[in-house]
Parts: sequence; structure tokens; C-alpha cells
Amino acid sequence: MNFFGDFWTTLLDYISQPGRILEWVNTFVTMVIILLVARISVRMLKRVMENRIQPLESLPDNDPKKQRAKTLLPLLENIVSYLVYGLAIVLVIQELGVNVAAIIAGAGIAGLAIGFGAQSLVKDLISGFFLLFDGLIAVGDLITIDTHTGWVEKIGIRNTQIRKFNGELRTIPNGDLQNFGNMSRGFVRAIVSVGVAYEANIEDAMAVLRKVAVDYAEAHQELFLEEPKVQGIQNFNASDVEVRVVLKMVPGNQWNVERDIRRAIKAYFDDRNVEIPFPRHVVYVRDESEWNNDIDTADTPEEKLPEFEELAAQGELSADDETIGVVQNELRRLQRRIEWLSGKFKSGGSSSERGNKE
Repeated sequence: MNFFGDFWTTLLDYISQPGRILEWVNTFVTMVIILLVARISVRMLKRVMENRIQPLESLPDNDPKKQRAKTLLPLLENIVSYLVYGLAIVLVIQELGVNVAAIIAGAGIAGLAIGFGAQSLVKDLISGFFLLFDGLIAVGDLITIDTHTGWVEKIGIRNTQIRKFNGELRTIPNGDLQNFGNMSRGFVRAIVSVGVAYEANIEDAMAVLRKVAVDYAEAHQELFLEEPKVQGIQNFNASDVEVRVVLKMVPGNQWNVERDIRRAIKAYFDDRNVEIPFPRHVVYVRDESEWNNDIDTADTPEEKLPEFEELAAQGELSADDETIGVVQNELRRLQRRIEWLSGKFKSGGSSSERGNKE
């Protein structure tokens, strides 16, 4: 108890010394001013960056300049906030009389130790830096990563977020973005495969498909980069011949174009009563009597009992001799059965030949 009492007494005496209160007030006011200046600076810098991107809002969403600006703006805002607030904290600590150089040196050593222990984090940070530096993806791009396809919503130094078609938001570490596909750069192709019946004239079917595709392209010239092409027969399926139409176009609308082309082809076929093929199965119906495999043996001559069976019945044969005799007996019966059947077939054939001659 005496220790704590002496401590508080010494502290109060130190604070209550002449000039100490004014010194603490000046330190507190300085700290508040530093934090206010930092906050105002961050807001002003963010406002400047937002004003720089404002003229790009009128551009299309897939414009490279607009995509790059939307990608870098959140990142630059975070970097500015970290730098300004970090500098403000250092100045505040210095106002409290703490040796800032010693803290920075200790933080450097601690950061080195953390870097060795968090290699995956370092990998994500480096990968994110090069993704942004190279401009491989941007906010608004449609990309495929493994089995996930979605639109990029945010690119950070460590993570990238994509929004799938079903609304799922997936967060992927930048270190995992090693193999991905970008369907928002350059051009894409809308591919429409149509099944044509085997009975149909393929040349006429291809002409119909070409007309539908060309008419649609002329009505939407801003979407297409080349004239549509009918590539011909793509495959022979079980019930149809597959013909493919390819349309080279700007990215972003290929799925809508494919649906519109299919709807136009269906309407064209319906107007001209063109039948769209469907799976077919050929069924053969047979009378049940045709599948009767029973052999009529009513007039088969009765066989005599072999001598070995008589000897076996009298007990004059050994077990091995009896087995051999049974096998031989069965072979003889089978041979006589085959001879009798062949005779029946020959007699039936000769009678049918006589009927044909008559």
C-alpha cells in the first residue's frame, strides 16, 4: 500500500508543478490538431481523385480507361489513408516524448519476422501488385477462375472479388490468380449450334441460318466486328446434323446475341413449317411365337438302352467306366437329334421348292 501511495503522490507532485499543466495542454492540443489535419487531408485527396474520375462516368462500362480508373481508385484511396494516418500517428507519438527512431527500428525487425512467418500473405501482396501493374484484369471484366465465372467487383493488393451470375460474391487471394481467362478483352464469339434433320437439304438449311444471322447483324451493327459465318456441318448426332453459326463481336453481349439468334431461327422455322429434329427410336414388334425355342421331339425315335448302362445296372462296371459311358451315351443322343433335325429341315425345303415350281 505504501508503494502505490508513494507512486500517486509523486505523480501528482510532478503534474502539479508550475508549467506542467500548460505543457500537457499544449501537447494535447497539438495531438488533436495533427489528427484533424490528417483527416482533412485524406478527405481532400479522396475528393481530388474522385473529381479526376468524374469525366469518365459517361464512357461505356467496358471502356479500358473507365475500368482502369475504377480499379485503381479504391486502391489509391486506401494507400493515401494508410500513409497520412500513419504519419499522423508517428507525430503524435513524438509529441508524447517517445523515441520514434527506436520504434521504427523495432517495427522493421518485427516486420521482417512476420514476413518469414506469413509467406502466403507476401505472395498475395506481390501478385496483387503485378496484377495491377500489368493491367491484366480490371473492375467490370468477366473472368473465369477454375470453375467460377463472374464479374470483377474489386481488386485489392491482397484479394480480388468476383460476382457470379447467381449473385454469389467470391473472394480469391491474388496468389491463386495464376491461371484465369478474361472474356472482356479484344473480342468474343457468339456460337450458335443448330440441329438439322437428316432428311433436310443441308445447303438450304445453311442458307436459312446465314440469312437469319446476317439480318440480325445488320440490325445491331454496333455489336459485331465481322460478318456472321456459317461454318457448315459440325457433327453427326444421333437424330440430327449439327450446323454451327459464329458471330465475332465486342465483349459483354454474347449470351444475349446467342439467345436472340436461336429465337429468330425458331420463328423462321415455324413460319415455314420446318420441323426441328428430335430423338427417334426404331421399334420392331414380333409375334411371341417367333421367340419359342422349344423343339418338338414327339416323333423322335425311342433310343435303346446302351449295353454299358445294363452292365452298370448289374454292377459290373467301375465308377470311371460308368462316367465315360454316360458321356458317350449323351453324345450319341445329341448326334441322333441333330441328324433328325437336319432331315426335317431338308424335307421342309424340298416341299417348298415343289410348291414354287407348281
